[in-house]
Amino acid sequence: MEDLKETTIRVMKDVGFSENFIKSIKEQEKDCLEFVINRAIQASPKKAKKALAIMSKSKNWNIRWEVAKNSNSPFYVLRKLANDKEWCVRCGITENLKTPTIILEKLLHDKEWCVRVGAQQQLY
Repeated sequence: MEDLKETTIRVMKDVGFSENFIKSIKEQEKDCLEFVINRAIQASPKKAKKALAIMSKSKNWNIRWEVAKNSNSPFYVLRKLANDKEWCVRCGITENLKTPTIILEKLLHDKEWCVRVGAQQQLY
């Protein structure tokens, strides 16, 4: 299974972040994708959003969950993840305070109760 930090570093390289930026990420104690993406957004919002889109396709549900929760994830990424096979990824979308209403309304009808409750809490 893909490691969160290794995957993040690989994707950051792939989208063109500088070696200095990659080195600073490697040196961090934190494994948190949110921390890394927030740093990336400061450096280059366009590249960071591209990285989130790439990571949203990971086979590792934990990476997709982190992307779903991230407030910088583009609409099209959240829309795709709203159909993820893993309920925890869909639940992550309901934790994202910037998830658009149209996606939350769709999740109100999810088969998993925790996803429905999360969407309901966000909407009301």
